[in-house]
Amino acid sequence: MAVDINKLSKSEQIISVSAIVLLIFSFFSWYSVDLGGDLDIPGVDTSYSANGWDVTLGWMAVILGLVMLGQILASKFGNMDMPDLGSVSWGQVHLGLGALAFLFLIIKLIDVPDGVDRKIGLFVSLIAAAGLAVGGYLKFQEDKGGVARAPGGAGPGPTV
Repeated sequence: MAVDINKLSKSEQIISVSAIVLLIFSFFSWYSVDLGGDLDIPGVDTSYSANGWDVTLGWMAVILGLVMLGQILASKFGNMDMPDLGSVSWGQVHLGLGALAFLFLIIKLIDVPDGVDRKIGLFVSLIAAAGLAVGGYLKFQEDKGGVARAPGGAGPGPTV
């Protein structure tokens, strides 16, 4: 099955790439700690690390990103009709899930005990989660039928 990325809107492309990057970097080291200091005890490892799957909010953010990706892939490439959510649009769902994933990783960035070092996996994952939130916002704007405006109000005005 060939996947034509041109079938995806800009928001769906952003969400898809962000979800994949978040999944990949969830396996990288997010935190490390060296408990041994100057001790050199043979056979005893005094340094430890954790990745995104070792922290609850980390794997929850990854799952949210995968849910967003799954909905996009199912609707665009699986020829599936997504159920009607009543007064809630799929854009609103994506916006909420993306913002929640980003919030989870902001918490994991801030809430770190003394002596624990943050690693590259956490930072890249945080950027990917921000991409989920931005993609969700753009999808919400698409579903609303509006055009996303740049900060400061720049962008196309209303048509008369």
